[in-house]
Amino acid sequence: MSLIKLSFRLSILSSIIPILLALSVNTLADSGEQIFQNKGCVACHTIGKGKLTGPDLLGVTKRREEEWIRKWLTSPETMILTDPIAKELLKEYFVPMPNLVMKKLNH
Repeated sequence: MSLIKLSFRLSILSSIIPILLALSVNTLADSGEQIFQNKGCVACHTIGKGKLTGPDLLGVTKRREEEWIRKWLTSPETMILTDPIAKELLKEYFVPMPNLVMKKLNH
């Protein structure tokens, strides 16, 4: 392959990659919103509108480690028995996070 063809292909790829990344992020956001609605999270949580039965989830990824969130979403009943943060949440909100039967979350 000539250097000119390679350069042309690389310039096309460099133009397309940001678009593909943006589409992926939007797709993930849409999927997250669907899960939030379909699993009934909206009954107890808001995102940026304050506390309800459970905490406001705005900024939750800054307050909690990713692995903690994964465990919480897949096995809250275990976390309430073993995790100090989960125990504090139960003390504050009085209602345990229900197990919403979330399958193992991918990285």
